Formats: sequence, C-alpha cells, structure tokens
Amino acid sequence: MLRGSAPSLSARRLNRPITTRLSAWLRQAWLDKEDFASFRPIRNAYDPRRARAAPQGGTSLGVAASFTTIGIGEDTGGSIRGPAAVNSLVGLRPTLPLVSRQAMSPARPSTDTLGPMTRTVRDAAFVFDVIVGYDQQDPITAYAIGQMPASYTSSLARDGLKGARIGVIREPMNANTDPRSEDYKKVQAVFDGAVGDLRAFEAEILDSVTIPG
Repeated sequence: MLRGSAPSLSARRLNRPITTRLSAWLRQAWLDKEDFASFRPIRNAYDPRRARAAPQGGTSLGVAASFTTIGIGEDTGGSIRGPAAVNSLVGLRPTLPLVSRQAMSPARPSTDTLGPMTRTVRDAAFVFDVIVGYDQQDPITAYAIGQMPASYTSSLARDGLKGARIGVIREPMNANTDPRSEDYKKVQAVFDGAVGDLRAFEAEILDSVTIPG
C-alpha cells in the first residue's frame, strides 16, 4: 500500500544535529507481524517460546539481540514499557511535553509520545539528551522549557535513588492473570528482588499502591 511513497517531513527528533557517538545508534526496527503480515513473526530475543510484546516488538528485539544499540518506540499505553520488560531492556516513556510529536502518526494525540529502549540506563539518558526539547512544530513542548537538566546523565549517581518515592502496584492489571500459576510466582520473585534492590539504594517504597477504577 505504501510502496514508492515517501514522507514530506522527517521527525524532528531524529533529524536534529546529534553527536557522532549517537549518530550510529539511532535505528528504528519497527516490524511486527500484526503490522507487516508478509514478514515472519518476530520472537523474544532470549526465549523464542515466550512473549515479545507488540507493537514495537521489532524495535525491542533488535536492541535485545544487539542488532543496534538503541531503539525509539511510540507509546500510547505501554508500547515502550511492555516490549522493554519482556526483552530485559530499559524502556522509558517520557512525560508528554518533553519530546516532539512532529511527523508522528499518533493513535491517541493526547497521550502518544516517543521514548528510548536501550540495554542500559546510561544509554537511555544519552538518548534523552538528544530527543528532548522544545520544537516549534509541536506547541506542547513549550511546557518543557526550563524543566530539563543540562544533561540527563547528571542523574546517574550511585545514590541517585536515595529518598525517591516509588509506588509499587501489586494488583494484576489483566483479569486473566492467575496469581497461583508457576509463571506468575517466578515473575513475582524477580519483581520482589528488584523492589529489594530499590530499598537497598534507600528509595522510599510505597507498597502497595492501588489505582482507583
């Protein structure tokens, strides 16, 4: 359907001047069987039998399999965080005004945004330094002026979590979740270990948080 077509505009976040270090990193491999039926289905990078999450599954797979260093995904309600979670990546959905949506095709303009999927927190911070900022083509980014650090890498301190308040949601978000299943118990054990790590770094854990509705 789109063969031979070309966009008249480039997404500004990927078209702005960037450092040499990052220029080779910005590759987006957004291929998924739901979107391109002629391609073979993608698989989880660590276990082909397990979920890879969609959409943005191709992007997360490419990063997890070391085909590229970073990926950029579009998130409406979990399309960055879900694929990152199942492929053991760092997935960060930014607050809406931080990143320009110019030249995007958002499913829901009031919530859609762009964010990085990387193998390390440091890489995610480097990507944020590139893609965050005011864009006159997207007026909502004006709200971010004065709200950004000189570099997001400045927060990469060993005691950076000290005093941070982090809420933990224990209630399953899917009605089909079975807390008695072995898979659920295995995931819960890994999750609890991560919460323990946050406490060890002196974060204030609010366990558990319930979201009304």
